[in-house]
Amino acid sequence: MSTSFRSINDWRELFIHAWSSRTTAGVHSVTFQLTPGARNEDQFVVQEWLIDGRWWKFPAVFDGHGGAHTAEYAAANLPRLIEEALREVVKECLHRSRDTLVSKVKKVLRQRIEDFDQAIGDAVKNLCSDSFTLNYLQVVALVDANKGILQRAFSGSMLVLALIDEE
Repeated sequence: MSTSFRSINDWRELFIHAWSSRTTAGVHSVTFQLTPGARNEDQFVVQEWLIDGRWWKFPAVFDGHGGAHTAEYAAANLPRLIEEALREVVKECLHRSRDTLVSKVKKVLRQRIEDFDQAIGDAVKNLCSDSFTLNYLQVVALVDANKGILQRAFSGSMLVLALIDEE
């Protein structure tokens, strides 16, 4: 059905089926996918971490591009890496100023995200040191055996996150 011929009822029906909502860790979220038949590639994560007696909240949106593979992988794995790094920084800055803590948290966030991104590309590079030595059947077998790694590398995701110290 062409856009110009849709009635208000058609638009209402499309809108009703284009969104979903949920509440996670006290954060309300709504997602939209207005393209009929298309799958929403975005992922939304909210986690709460108790670190050294302080609550931290980690809401993040992983905006999928060209497929949901990278967004799904990042949503499933990156929060844990950030939490681990945050635990180390909080422990290191236990008796230091808030400014020092904030500075170190910023630095570790950037580093963990950059390392995560690099690891996605490195995983592809590590599949085969010299792809020109493979014949067609070897390439097909390599791709079939490593679809997840390749899909993560050839789709993408933009990350928006907040790290909230509830103190």
